[in-house]
Amino acid sequence: MRRLLLAPLFALSACSPTSSLYIDKNGLEDPIFAPGQVWTVDWGDGRGDTFTVPPVAFAKGGVFAYAGKLQNGRTVRFNHRLEGEQAAYAQVGIDGNFKDDGWHCLIYNPRSLALNIPQGGLYTSIYDSARDDLYIYSGAAGGMPRCTITRMS
Repeated sequence: MRRLLLAPLFALSACSPTSSLYIDKNGLEDPIFAPGQVWTVDWGDGRGDTFTVPPVAFAKGGVFAYAGKLQNGRTVRFNHRLEGEQAAYAQVGIDGNFKDDGWHCLIYNPRSLALNIPQGGLYTSIYDSARDDLYIYSGAAGGMPRCTITRMS
């Protein structure tokens, strides 16, 4: 079962990307990610990557998604949901809609906009809706591997 919080990503192909900071129709602005920012990801398993936030692909109701192709053909995605009726989270992932063959770093209650301040998260390569939702709502990692994302510019 796929997480409902990722449902907005299925609409990506129907949306026109933009290259500037996106404010949704309700006037909500994403305070974490913006196109052109550079972030590093330490996947927690010895691998690390550096990504530039791609154009906005979806923004609605306080959920923002950015998607772009890497040189190797894989897709990098940045997601952020603002605090509201549901818990806030940020996520960076590689490949399809965070399918089993990709990786993602899920950040509980993201806060820091400052440069060079790591934000710790939960690293997974396999979906587990119950585990991921528990982490998003409580911060409980349940012994799962950790990852970090850090804004570099």
